[in-house]
Amino acid sequence: MASFSWGSSTKGNFYNAITSWGSITIGNFYIAITKWGSITIGNFYIAITTWGSITIGNFYIAITTWGSSTIGNFYIAITTWGSSTIGNFYNAITTWGSITIGNFYIAITTWGSITIGNFYIAITTWGSITIGNFYIAITTWGSSTIGNFYIAITTWGSITIGNFYIAITTWGSSTIGNFYTAITTWGSITIGNFYIAITT
Repeated sequence: MASFSWGSSTKGNFYNAITSWGSITIGNFYIAITKWGSITIGNFYIAITTWGSITIGNFYIAITTWGSSTIGNFYIAITTWGSSTIGNFYNAITTWGSITIGNFYIAITTWGSITIGNFYIAITTWGSITIGNFYIAITTWGSSTIGNFYIAITTWGSITIGNFYIAITTWGSSTIGNFYTAITTWGSITIGNFYIAITT
């Protein structure tokens, strides 16, 4: 698959191209986030796949759709064939609970916790997730900081898929190293000096 991006991001020696017309690599590992694979939203077909793996420290993370992914009344498996730790903390991000989309329950659970530095992050859906005209709460019963920066990833706005409006907002900001990232659909994303507009 051809690699292409309107700009690029590096972290250390690692090249990361986020594009829907190419690929992502982290270290030596290849990730294709494309819309020529196998998830459908409306009539459209998206595959979010990892033809390799991600490691953080000595730890192996596989985030793959070599399980099954469907949208509708269907089952989605976003699985880790291994585990992730950051510091001494174990983080399993798995759907060995259940994921449904519609009026349905989604459990994205951590059987442990994530810390970055001294900071505790719980990424859970012990709230509610719906897609359509519905409310999505992706909540942190704690908080996330990277450096001195506070990140709240919430949808106390609205998310719809189809012809609809998506607001993924940060009531704060995210930095990685010296690089500022704003993830929002009311503006743009920059990674390093590079500008990416992910807009609806």
